[in-house]
Amino acid sequence: MTMFLFLLLLMKLCDDGAALPTPVSLVEPVPMNVRALDVSGDALSLTWDYPPVEELRGFRIFIEHEDLKDVKSISTSESPPLNISHLEPYSLYRIWVKGLYEVEGSGSGSGEDGTQEVKEDLRETEKSDSIQVHTDVKAPGIPLLSNASCYGTNQIWISWSRPEKFTKTIDTYLIYYREFVYKDDRVTSFQNSLDFFKQLEVEAGSGDEESFIIEGLEGKTTYAIRVQASTESIVFENISFRGDFSQQMLVYLPEEDCEEPPVSPFGDEEGELSAGMIAGTIFSAIFLLLSVVGFVLWRQYFKAAYYYLDGDPPRVVAPVGIPDWEGEPGPDGEKGPVMVDDFPSHVTKLHADSDIGFSKEYDEIQKYSCTIVNATHEHSSHPDNKCKNRYLNIVAYDHSRVQLAPISGYKKTSDYINANYIDGFQKFHSYIGTQGPLDETFDAYWRMIWEQNVYVIVMITNLMERGRRKCDLYWPKEVNSSEVYGHIEVHLAKEEVMANYTIRVMKIKHLKDTGEKVNTLRKKKWASSDREILQYHYTSWPDHGVPAHPLPVLSFIRRSSRSNPPDGGPIIVHCSAGVGRTGTYIVIDAMLQQITTKYELNIFGFLRHIRGQRNHLVQTEEQYVFIHDALLEATRSCITEIPKDKIVNFIDILMKKDIISKINLLQRQFKLITSFEPNDFHFMSSRKSYNVSKCRDSNLIPVESFRVALSPKPGVEGSDFINATWLHGNSKLREFVITQHPTAETKEEFWSMLWDHNAQTVVLLSPIDSDEFPVFWPTRDEEFDQECFKVRFIEEAIHEGHSTYDLVISSRHDDYELEVRIIHCPDWPSLTRGFAVLKLVQDWHLEYQDGPLVVVDKCGGTDAGTFCALTTLCKQLETDNAIDVYQVGKLYHNARPGLWKTEEDIMHMYKVMADLISSNIENPLHGDESSSYITTTTQAAPAMAIPTSNGNINGSAIPERRHSASDCQSSSCSLSKSGGGSSTITNNNKDTAVNRRHSLPGGTPLLESEDSSSVNCEGNHLHDHHHNILSSSSSSPSSKKDDEDGMIDILQHFDDDDDEKTHLTK
Repeated sequence: MTMFLFLLLLMKLCDDGAALPTPVSLVEPVPMNVRALDVSGDALSLTWDYPPVEELRGFRIFIEHEDLKDVKSISTSESPPLNISHLEPYSLYRIWVKGLYEVEGSGSGSGEDGTQEVKEDLRETEKSDSIQVHTDVKAPGIPLLSNASCYGTNQIWISWSRPEKFTKTIDTYLIYYREFVYKDDRVTSFQNSLDFFKQLEVEAGSGDEESFIIEGLEGKTTYAIRVQASTESIVFENISFRGDFSQQMLVYLPEEDCEEPPVSPFGDEEGELSAGMIAGTIFSAIFLLLSVVGFVLWRQYFKAAYYYLDGDPPRVVAPVGIPDWEGEPGPDGEKGPVMVDDFPSHVTKLHADSDIGFSKEYDEIQKYSCTIVNATHEHSSHPDNKCKNRYLNIVAYDHSRVQLAPISGYKKTSDYINANYIDGFQKFHSYIGTQGPLDETFDAYWRMIWEQNVYVIVMITNLMERGRRKCDLYWPKEVNSSEVYGHIEVHLAKEEVMANYTIRVMKIKHLKDTGEKVNTLRKKKWASSDREILQYHYTSWPDHGVPAHPLPVLSFIRRSSRSNPPDGGPIIVHCSAGVGRTGTYIVIDAMLQQITTKYELNIFGFLRHIRGQRNHLVQTEEQYVFIHDALLEATRSCITEIPKDKIVNFIDILMKKDIISKINLLQRQFKLITSFEPNDFHFMSSRKSYNVSKCRDSNLIPVESFRVALSPKPGVEGSDFINATWLHGNSKLREFVITQHPTAETKEEFWSMLWDHNAQTVVLLSPIDSDEFPVFWPTRDEEFDQECFKVRFIEEAIHEGHSTYDLVISSRHDDYELEVRIIHCPDWPSLTRGFAVLKLVQDWHLEYQDGPLVVVDKCGGTDAGTFCALTTLCKQLETDNAIDVYQVGKLYHNARPGLWKTEEDIMHMYKVMADLISSNIENPLHGDESSSYITTTTQAAPAMAIPTSNGNINGSAIPERRHSASDCQSSSCSLSKSGGGSSTITNNNKDTAVNRRHSLPGGTPLLESEDSSSVNCEGNHLHDHHHNILSSSSSSPSSKKDDEDGMIDILQHFDDDDDEKTHLTK
């Protein structure tokens, strides 16, 4: 290709009349021959040719991918090739280049750092020919190695799940295996020890699940196995990208077959049978025939129902004494128990160098389980019982299995259930670890509960996780309904749904006489025919990994464990397989008891001990790490849930200074509450350049995992962002949204948030100022239009201390609408009756439970956070008869760091709740129906009365936008006040009551206090007004002294400083 450049000389006269030639380019310097080099999965190098024209000052590179376009500008000093990064793997990009050349009055200059800058007023050339570039694939994610089991002589069967993240496809899997050799010195990294592994390459299938049989292995050997996924490059030939390795699994291969071969009753001789053997066979046949006839006659006359001959459920006698594990040594032979004072440094040491200490300890436990335990499981492997196991490789050891009482007239295998006794702290058989019941094992499961005198069930799984059945529904579905399982009738009496777990009260009884013929001479009455069972169902354990923070787990474990009465049987603990999360619960509970009693803990020794009672307890290293982190939190924070009758005196304890450290408990609590220091990746969205201006205060922005996301607009960067954070409440994980007062720039995002998340109640705590804090809703006779919906003003009602604004959001595409009420309380918390605000909001919001409660203050800070916290604490006081300010404060800080400024913000919540209790007034959030509490006792069986649930099975309701019931589509439709503080939507056809209250029930308005100070983002000074909310009352000096003695021990404990693997299912 030949390029021609034509120049025309123009004459310019100088002041002295001389003429100067001025060259003018007649051909634009259009870039040519654009090409991509070094293409990878997320980057490429771009180069092009361009004419050597003096006026050329730079280039603009246009990168287009689907509906997104990016533009990069460079000067000629940054001549190609240009490196382009942050691309999506396995994606098609269209790229072209334009030149930038200088015209009269333009040019380039130097920036502040001395680099050359391209002025934006430079003229662009025509674009070059565009090219299409397909980025390469990237390495796939980690496959989930779910099973590794002995399959036959010299064979191991393994199965795994396809990685969740990959590009294009998974082409092959690489299986690494070798003889496992444990070294006492530092463990060599897996990557550096690949030379010791044998490798198999397996072509990937099209499904999510894969399996393979490794053959040619040696018996009496423990093998270590890992799996790696691989994807072939689409750019380079014979190149594949390999992902990270799966977690290592250990499996012991016996010398012979996995199951012992049957032994011939006739010995080793295959020749003639002796006369004695023949006679014995005939005699045996006759005896068998007579036995069958006798059995038939016995069944006909006695028809044995499910009764025990001794009249009472059988009791298993536990061994005498206490389990011997407390003195178990550590992995290197050092002392096993760790003193509480030394535990923080112990955990820090294990976390060092990428958790190498945890890996070493956990590998030692795995080795012990594979080589030392050597327990049999013949009953689990019996053909009649295999269908009773949820997973093939999760078995019940014979020596510790729970053996059910035999049923007359049934096979001997009717005594089997996949469950094991597990020891606790200083007590044998403290727990029963079992799998999530199957449909066909419901009868056996409830028999076990009846026979073992069980009062407490702990369930740590959801019925479905990631689309897979983890457990079957083994209790009645509806409250006040009953189901019969075998001869056990189960009645679901009550259910209480909370943010992280649900408590169910069930009454069970044995159906003694069904009207059939029974042997009345031998049957006895049951000693007790009815029993109440408490089921604690933890619902927020994530599908993968472990919970984000241990505090809710610790609260759950303490509450469920102490509910078991002294005369109760073992606590049943189950997840899906009954090993991973089940073991995690048991270890934490036992260690908490050891800490309380002996001020020391031995995690390693206890887990080794119980691994000999049920296989795979604490199934992953991640769960083992979580146990340590949870117990570290427990030793630092101690008991933070304060009973109702201790709260008033606990405030004095908070202010007592420690003799050694010279700081008080409140200061220690505040330090722990605000100890989480987020990194930049926690604020990934908030810190992006196009979102920074949307935040009033850069110190009050959402952590990414708690950020309220909007529906993104195609091609608009940052369209899914609003400075808003999800906060948990007492009933839901996403009960509140806390956000800043909308600006003119973020007003549209605010209404989009209400629409997207079905939020119908907004509490506005900031004042209305025309400049800094403007009105963000349409006023009378106005509409606010957005792309998908419009906001229409309905009605305003002004009262002393608060105002309400009713609006309707209507869809532009169908007849869906959302009714929204804004409750404006600009003087809260300086109101004399501040709790009345909580009741006002709660009474209104109860009618709209599907969506979250949105709380707005100036910057989404302390005022809004305190409002949410006090609402949660009042509900907690109602259901638990106790409050946990520490837990609420810490979890709120972790979601929105900067929420609490000083210790006084925490003390304010303690004082307000103490004032509420000491004033003896009714809890402002007390429900309409009488609610009693789940009580815990150490003298009798747990109490049964629990508030009924709101129907939300997992503590996090899914919003469902309501279909228009009022046909509020025309201007003739309005929302008008009716008598009694309610409102009615009226139109030409019908009146629909919606019970909208514009003031407190009973017509009582909110009163302002004389002291009304303004609130700012930096320090809301809520503590200055706590005495204006409720008048304080002093407690009895004698009771105060008793409580102080009982709780001062807390000061001494403060320190300064699974998803289960998915196995092969039936």
